[in-house]
Amino acid sequence: YRYLPGPAGRALSTVVDVLRTLFFGYVAWLVARYALAVDNEPMTTIAWNKSYVYWLAFAGFALMLVRSVQLSWVNWRQGYSILERPEAYE
Repeated sequence: YRYLPGPAGRALSTVVDVLRTLFFGYVAWLVARYALAVDNEPMTTIAWNKSYVYWLAFAGFALMLVRSVQLSWVNWRQGYSILERPEAYE
């Protein structure tokens, strides 16, 4: 990003923010669908439903989605991200 012109670096940084947010949203949706699909299936090793593990994974992806939206908003408000100006975060 340092070697690109300012507008190109900003555009690529925004694309990274959008793609990251979409990825976490999509994976959270997929994990939630799978957790609902295996709702009453027991695990083979312990007496739990498989869905408990997948709901924990969903919670992790949902939290990453929230953080991604928050970080994208901050980057948009300040006009640059750590990708464009890493020295601003030292």
